[in-house]
Amino acid sequence: PAELKPSEGAQACVTTADSLAAKGHDQEAVKLLLRARQLDPKQPQVAHRLAVLYDRHGSDKQALREYETALQEAPKNADLLNDLGFFHYQRESWTEAERYFHTALKQSPDNQRVLTNLALTYAKQGNFEASREMFTRAVGPAAAHSNLGVLYAQAGRHEDANRELRQALAIDPSLTQANAILAHLTAHQESPPLR
Repeated sequence: PAELKPSEGAQACVTTADSLAAKGHDQEAVKLLLRARQLDPKQPQVAHRLAVLYDRHGSDKQALREYETALQEAPKNADLLNDLGFFHYQRESWTEAERYFHTALKQSPDNQRVLTNLALTYAKQGNFEASREMFTRAVGPAAAHSNLGVLYAQAGRHEDANRELRQALAIDPSLTQANAILAHLTAHQESPPLR
């Protein structure tokens, strides 16, 4: 068979890298993506893929460098902006995370992943009302109350968690997670402290 053109070889590397990354073989995927870049420096979304893989393994400098390259290639890509926002979210850089999530929403206003990540970012900053609004847009009112109940519980605000979980169940009694967490919170509130 005829040899592959560099762009075809690069695409084959990217396709194989995606398959490897999906199976958790990130190091092999990185090698193939770097090979794709050698074969065809203009191969689209290589930088984005590399950024996510480096991010996944805590290689912050390499991830940021690749995110910056990816942004130059596709500054309006909502998925890229979301991933970069989540990079900052994981490092508790709330202002940066929020900025990228808002930029992503300008490109894709109904993107559920972006809305959810922005809701989480607001909650981490203590803005639970804005968090509820984003969760509602992303998953509807019942799931929004349930998610907020979980976040309140994680923050140790059990009274607020109870309220949110009860509101979630009033809207949709079939929410198993809300039922389980509410039962757990209730059991721990009613049992006397051990001595």
